Amino acid sequence: MKYDAVIIGGGPAGLCTAVNLLSHGVSCCIIDKAVFPREKICAGVLTIKTREKINSIFRGFPWEDLKCSTISKLKIQFRNTSIGTYNLKYPYVIVDRAQFDYELMKYFLRMNGKLMENERSYKINISDNNIILSDGTIIQYDFLVGADGINSRIRKFIDPLYKPKALCIQAFTEPDSCPEYVSADFGYIHSGYCWNIPCGNKLGIGVAGSIKELNNIKKTFTTQAAIYEIGKKDIRSWLLSCGNYVRKPINKNIILVGDAAGLVDPVTGEGIYYAVESGILAADSIVSFYNKGYMNYHSTVKLIHKRINQQKRFRFLLYSGFFRKSTLFIVKKKTHWAEFIFDEVISAYNNTYSEALIKLIESLVRK
Repeated sequence: MKYDAVIIGGGPAGLCTAVNLLSHGVSCCIIDKAVFPREKICAGVLTIKTREKINSIFRGFPWEDLKCSTISKLKIQFRNTSIGTYNLKYPYVIVDRAQFDYELMKYFLRMNGKLMENERSYKINISDNNIILSDGTIIQYDFLVGADGINSRIRKFIDPLYKPKALCIQAFTEPDSCPEYVSADFGYIHSGYCWNIPCGNKLGIGVAGSIKELNNIKKTFTTQAAIYEIGKKDIRSWLLSCGNYVRKPINKNIILVGDAAGLVDPVTGEGIYYAVESGILAADSIVSFYNKGYMNYHSTVKLIHKRINQQKRFRFLLYSGFFRKSTLFIVKKKTHWAEFIFDEVISAYNNTYSEALIKLIESLVRK
């Protein structure tokens, strides 16, 4: 059995790579350890920029069939004290990741894509460009794409020393009523924040921050979970990047995308957008090889790296001592500027944090 590309991982990163390849006539298959639909640990927040990317690849995606919530308010807090509640120009769509990913997968299968699921013990032979499945089937490939998340097996062939630096803990509960807003509290975790995110009749509560704050993250989440009487069996945790992406996520014919490449917004922790974008870039690079004879993934993914580097500089203002309090004070006093950040910088990527800071300085000077 031979495919132009074999993709390890059937999440948004892998599926966006695969669908883009198939649309250009490049054969591919997806190998995943799970059976779909499968549980996926994630807050499930889709910003406008992510939805637009999804719509550009998955034509006619059935948003109306999803169990999701559209949220147009964001509440910022500091130790349960309100900083402000902000109206969002671009509402968040909150999805159940199991259902969302399954709809993406069904689209791939309708394109006659091949899925090998429930594969946990496959063997990768890099020197021979093949994978041996658990039943002994040998799959040859030209390209191997690692879309297998933050604990990627494929990444060891490119950057075996890489280690994620952040931790998330989350659980879902079903309260009598859910808030009509997403809330983020920046008062408990020095390097991150706590969140409450409604989706239908469920409420996702979570805490994220640097692994260096492991004990504080656990303590904070335990306190939050006790409010909703959440049991240990319902709690999930996962690692993620905190701006420490893989510097060169390609080695010959092996490519990393999404979390496997450490591509996460270091301010918000949003990863789905970069999963989608890097999947598109990886597929375009493979198509370029077949059409023009060269790969350009390393150069194009640098655009994502550049944006993450800009976000890391703003992260310093939000997640460090005096600067955090000053930033939250400005967010409280400058409502229009705060909404500009939430809408144009975070939700849409229409502007950078640097441009937002210039906008703030100009408003202060005029005053």
